[in-house]
Amino acid sequence: MGFALCLCSAASAQDGATLLSDHDWRATDTPLLGGLSGLEVDADGTGLLALSDRATLINAVLTRDAAGAIAGVTFTGVTPLTGADGTRPPQNGAMDSEGLARGADGTIWIAYEGDHRVASHAQDGREIRRLPPPPDAANLPANRSFEALAIDAQGRLYTISEGTAQGDVTPLFRFADGQWQTLALIARSDGFQPVGLDIDDRGRLYVLERRFSVLGGFATRLTRHALTDRGLGPGRVLLETAPGTHGNLEGVALWRDGAGRLIATLVSDDNFMAFLNMELVEYILPD
Repeated sequence: MGFALCLCSAASAQDGATLLSDHDWRATDTPLLGGLSGLEVDADGTGLLALSDRATLINAVLTRDAAGAIAGVTFTGVTPLTGADGTRPPQNGAMDSEGLARGADGTIWIAYEGDHRVASHAQDGREIRRLPPPPDAANLPANRSFEALAIDAQGRLYTISEGTAQGDVTPLFRFADGQWQTLALIARSDGFQPVGLDIDDRGRLYVLERRFSVLGGFATRLTRHALTDRGLGPGRVLLETAPGTHGNLEGVALWRDGAGRLIATLVSDDNFMAFLNMELVEYILPD
């Protein structure tokens, strides 16, 4: 199968994106809350499913103010992920969950680092099916593997690794017809690394990237691509923040509000460290 080389241009500021929410998300009564790296938001913007990098799913309900910004978060459930036998593997690296995608039928798909793999899970957290490893999995560092996962309307999965064995480009893989295919090569630039993927209601692919510096903190970039059976269209940078604007944003979910506005909800990974921010950030995106 052919692929398209996608060269993504950078921007010095957000390209038409408008900040809607920047909500501090902390809860002393939910000790498993932390390390959030994957995100799904219901179509109406109220239900939320988040993934911790310690193999835990967290359900919550969002309340919003008159402008549509997040006003509060109510936790409704915590579900540990397990193997097919209902137990959690003894090795911590085997359950380093990073990417989250939810199919139209409710099936939950998880991308893992450490033991590089993509697997589906039932609503109770039990593993249902484990896919063959994506290409290049054996060559990736333990902590820079498949951070991102998305699913399209046809149920095809997409993943991309934070690390790469191919220099200044990163393969975008799609799982279709029982195998992983290289759909595109996405160029890396300006020190950004991919950490999140999602697909909107018009079938467009979004790549969330982050960059870190000791002095400046985290910077975030969100790029949109047309998605076809043959590859990706050129990237349009919708958002690029200055270092330190937000925390370590790793998960992204696209949805529309009642007014038809396209919203990107992003979640930050605090690595279970009190000095790092844990935020729910939202931007209204241009269509």
